[in-house]
Amino acid sequence: MTHISSAAGRLFALHTPEELGGWLRRLRHFRYVRSAGSPMPGDPEEELVVSVAWGDRETLLGVMEALGVADRIPPSPPADLGWRRVAGGKAIARIVLFPGRLEIVVGGAPARRPRLVETDIEAAEAIEEVLVGLELTFVDPPRQGPWVLSPLSWPGLWEMVVGDVTRP
Repeated sequence: MTHISSAAGRLFALHTPEELGGWLRRLRHFRYVRSAGSPMPGDPEEELVVSVAWGDRETLLGVMEALGVADRIPPSPPADLGWRRVAGGKAIARIVLFPGRLEIVVGGAPARRPRLVETDIEAAEAIEEVLVGLELTFVDPPRQGPWVLSPLSWPGLWEMVVGDVTRP
């Protein structure tokens, strides 16, 4: 087992670094996010999150159309569009619209699972397949805070766990 400092220990409380590394090597833009504290019953302990920047409504509309949820664009952010079937029905994700960025979350609800499982990784892969064909700017890390594992927020851990800090 790989040694992890106590400062980052919470990131690896539910999965080994080897397991997380295996998942994250399969994903290009989704990042592992651990809950900041003890979640309420039914809340996820961990999620996979990707954040896409949008500068104009046309870009936002293009992303939403590609995901298959263009019917739900609110007049202005912030807005939680809830859990939606996306990527041609291959995945269920929570869509949250913020000023200038769109957050896509996989894992946890609606299945009421507090922890990530293989089907969550497969859902993130299906969403990335849709997003890769678009000219997008990804916000990395997708959220601020010490519980987000990304090459920018934890470069040393990312390199140790995933193996390549230059890969987005």
